[in-house]
Amino acid sequence: MAKLLATDLDGTLFYPRQRKRCIPKKNVRFLRKWIDNGNRLVLITSRSSQFLKRLEDEIQRPFDSLSCSSAEVTVDNKLIRESFIPNQTLESLLNDINEKYHPLAYMLTSKDYPLIIKQQKKVNWFFKFIYGMYYFFQFKYREDYVMDDELFDKEVKEGSPLKVMVVFGIGKSKNQISKEINKVLREVYTSVEASWSDIVIERPHIPPPFSLHPLLRPCRPAGL
Repeated sequence: MAKLLATDLDGTLFYPRQRKRCIPKKNVRFLRKWIDNGNRLVLITSRSSQFLKRLEDEIQRPFDSLSCSSAEVTVDNKLIRESFIPNQTLESLLNDINEKYHPLAYMLTSKDYPLIIKQQKKVNWFFKFIYGMYYFFQFKYREDYVMDDELFDKEVKEGSPLKVMVVFGIGKSKNQISKEINKVLREVYTSVEASWSDIVIERPHIPPPFSLHPLLRPCRPAGL
């Protein structure tokens, strides 16, 4: 009987971290043997489907995936589900968050862009420096990004957004802020399901037939 293995990437399949490849050789050998024995592999991640493409060369075997926190579902190399955030809903929600909580920056993944970053003007130089350093030390785990406020706003209003992250800052105080805002979101925005982890709020859209409502989940960006 065929078996199914579903695994996260960062901190699990990607452990221990490498510089020249995403998946350690030992893990690759296990996955290939697993699939060759007639079993299935499902990769589950908040990363984009664009990023998962590079894992095809490393595994060299077929696998299924749930990317962008399940906003995208791929089975047998076919995209069977693509769940976008309604533009008007997203714009209204981000405006509300910006007015009340004044976050550090926003990150958006859409059908056409793996990552668009919009930073607040008052921390423009600081955020660019911090994220630039973070990106440099990601090595093979880097996700391509562009910092473009106008493009971000355009994708929110007219594009096909899959996931949005709201960055609050660095340190324990920002962790606490994220936790407190998560509680407010769960109480105020009853049409979303909220959870949290550290300094970022993430919102992929997951309508039926999944049991989850559109999801607003504070969490750390992959690899951060």
